[in-house]
Amino acid sequence: MTPPPLPDEAVQAQIDKISIDHHHPLIICDADEVLLQFIVGLEDYLECQGLWLDLTSYAITGNIKQRDTGEPVSDDDVKTLLEDFFATQTEHIKAMPGAAVALQRLTQQNAQIVVLSNLPSTQRAARQRCLQAQGMDYPVITNQGLKGAAVAYLSRAMRAPVFFLDDLYHHLTDAFKWREDLYYVHFIADSRLAGFAKKALKNDTSTTKIVFQETNWPDTYNKISKLLDKNL
Repeated sequence: MTPPPLPDEAVQAQIDKISIDHHHPLIICDADEVLLQFIVGLEDYLECQGLWLDLTSYAITGNIKQRDTGEPVSDDDVKTLLEDFFATQTEHIKAMPGAAVALQRLTQQNAQIVVLSNLPSTQRAARQRCLQAQGMDYPVITNQGLKGAAVAYLSRAMRAPVFFLDDLYHHLTDAFKWREDLYYVHFIADSRLAGFAKKALKNDTSTTKIVFQETNWPDTYNKISKLLDKNL
């Protein structure tokens, strides 16, 4: 297999500062829509702007609309809105129900947790504070774009099982190109987005090894825990 590309230097530097025991399981976990209720937080924010999110597809751009006219917001305005949302709301997004308890219980099985989140690097500290305040005090790596290179770099020397959880399927497929031996978990909490994802996967022809799809943390914990027990 072709060696994976190295992640961006800034991402690599963040990863190099983390202490990872290569003989203990590693769980690489996305934040938005996995650990944190991103869509709920975004909808609350948009409501204050006189806007709403009309999820007619698995996308943000094109689906933010004016509350009074129903007209979609321009792509440039969507970009500005998202920048302001992350700048003002990152620290205040509520945790996904059951996430903190599930991760804490998985650490009791010697699992290590690393949060890999596509987020402006300027908001890394705010995301860390947000997670810490809600019982998830784990290293946070901020990334931009596809996550495959970062996942491959994080797991490059692992001798124990590695799990990668993300709500966006293309991040899972990108990582699978370089590391076929990981456990890939497609986690989407929002039922509307989950419905779109399931329809898309029916027509998917890739060979990515999705171990399971899930929408809640109690069931996700049970499945990961059993896989950890199996690999002891």
